[in-house]
Amino acid sequence: MACSDLSLEILLILQWLTEKTPIGYIARLSKHKIFSRALENIDPIGLYLILTEEEEMQATLSERELIQVAINREKTSFALYSRAAVQAGSEKVKKVFNRIARDELVHLFTLLSRFERIYPELCNEVNIIMPIPEEAEVRRLATINESADALQCAIREEQQSPQFYLQLANVVEDEGARIALQRIIHDETNHIKALSSLGDEEIDEATVEEKRFH
Repeated sequence: MACSDLSLEILLILQWLTEKTPIGYIARLSKHKIFSRALENIDPIGLYLILTEEEEMQATLSERELIQVAINREKTSFALYSRAAVQAGSEKVKKVFNRIARDELVHLFTLLSRFERIYPELCNEVNIIMPIPEEAEVRRLATINESADALQCAIREEQQSPQFYLQLANVVEDEGARIALQRIIHDETNHIKALSSLGDEEIDEATVEEKRFH
């Protein structure tokens, strides 16, 4: 099914927005009449704007439900990075992973303490037992300095965190909680930079090795 020029233009705008805007806002925006009408005229096979099931779900969650998701994310991330730090062979990788794990633990307690007054029943019911990550996932992360694919995968996963917390900050009404979330967003952005620096180091080492053979 062919799409009109207007539909194509709106699609391109939506594509650009996905790179610049929290995914939750995009999901809400796409439900507006002018955007939804344009998307109806586009063959699904040619639809480049893709919202994953998780992102679509998060776009419709309440503040309380998003906080529960945030708590679970921090627990999962702490468990994964703390275990991967033990298995990592590179000291720099260990240092980065330990820093990320420490930050995630701080984020967890920040969420619990900040939202305890707003949702006391939620924070009181939280299971503080950390999940056990899949061993294959731990090994993949631990060998991040040996695989460009593993590194890019870790960076992509970490890039979802600032987007998620921006979405949560947009719906939180408590000003103190919003400020706390902004600090978390800052930390999560630094995690992306720290992981990216591991790739820069790998490139530098490869360059040194190449020079040795010339």
